[in-house]
Amino acid sequence: MVKTIAVCVAFLCQLLGYSLFLSQPEDKCSPAPSLASWIFLLSTICFLSDFDLYPERFMHMANFWQVIIEIVASIFLAEIGTVIIWCGLERLIYALVVELLWLVGIGDCLRWLFEYSILGVVTTALSVAIFWYIIRATDNIYYMKKYWNKIIWSCYHFANLLRCYWRIGTKARARALRAYKIASKRRRRRKNEFACEDEDDDGYGDCVGNEGEDKCD
Repeated sequence: MVKTIAVCVAFLCQLLGYSLFLSQPEDKCSPAPSLASWIFLLSTICFLSDFDLYPERFMHMANFWQVIIEIVASIFLAEIGTVIIWCGLERLIYALVVELLWLVGIGDCLRWLFEYSILGVVTTALSVAIFWYIIRATDNIYYMKKYWNKIIWSCYHFANLLRCYWRIGTKARARALRAYKIASKRRRRRKNEFACEDEDDDGYGDCVGNEGEDKCD
């Protein structure tokens, strides 16, 4: 839970353009489309969500310190990934594309169009490759499949319950509701009996059963 909060705070800071440790460049890193940078930011967030930022030897400290340290570390690593790593890659690709266009000898009128198109294709392909690597290297794809299968399974059972409920008649619906209420009461009764037995084993006072009889010595 703490890691999720820290990662979400770091993602919001980058999404809104706030920096605490590294200053954002005044101009864009390159004329490339912003899609590749968003994909790389998503890759950084996926990596941080699978990375243990808080040392185990500090687990004896209060949870307040864990929240603060993980939030600060997540923001710092996210800024390193976006400002230093990705911005440096974009500038390198931009310089190579400009040199390539000069060597080819494309005129000034078409140079901007070719430059923008090549940068968009190369940076997007690179960011998608990084995102695919992060997803495959971490357990995020497993958790995504697990949660998706759980959602599909729950929706399937809910649809079956609704279909069965509307197929039966009014009297059958009333009987089903009464049976559900009786089953719920029995489950609560069993929980109370188990709690009574646990208290008896631990030596905490007397417990009274559902019939008003003393069931604990």
